[in-house]
Amino acid sequence: MNAQNKSLRFNATAGVNRYFGLSSQYNFPSTEYSFGEAMTMEFEFISGKKYLPSQYAVGIVMDYFNGTFRQFGTALNGGDYLNGEASKIMLGVNLVPAIFDYEEVFFIKPGLEWTYQIKTEIEGSFRSNEALNYGEMIPLENDFLKKSDIGIALDFEYVFDINNQWYIAPRYKIYCSLYDVMNDMKSFRNTLGFSLGYYLSDRLYPW
Repeated sequence: MNAQNKSLRFNATAGVNRYFGLSSQYNFPSTEYSFGEAMTMEFEFISGKKYLPSQYAVGIVMDYFNGTFRQFGTALNGGDYLNGEASKIMLGVNLVPAIFDYEEVFFIKPGLEWTYQIKTEIEGSFRSNEALNYGEMIPLENDFLKKSDIGIALDFEYVFDINNQWYIAPRYKIYCSLYDVMNDMKSFRNTLGFSLGYYLSDRLYPW
């Protein structure tokens, strides 16, 4: 892809998600995470660089991811302290402030994403600290999940032109949340897929 060509594009990737970051407490229990599914769809505008030092990209993103987690003790107060499975569907925006290319075919895109949950599902329980029900396992509720997420993304793409207007690109994406997607847990996702793009005319979009 010529680095000065602007385009609209659709991206779709699928792969794995893993939660992480749960703090150890309650007599230092052990923590386990299991991989879950991750899927992403994006609709992006990629700028030209005719009057700019570099290209940028902005878009709308929808994410789906799930996974399981467990926290358990091995001392006198052993047993489960927390176990569950959670899935989230998030909708938001992404920004790639600079796009780096090698010979105008291989592209690296570091960016930021902000998303807000539109659907959540959670099953599981946690051990209570409250005096009235101390030690009991209580079902997890939706308020265990955070409503929004901010994270960093890194995309790698290799572009193949189909013709003068359309192109396709195999795509590998890494995403890591900067804030908790649920109480004390973040999300790390690896996905693989493709991008389908349509070149825009410089006469219509000169920036």
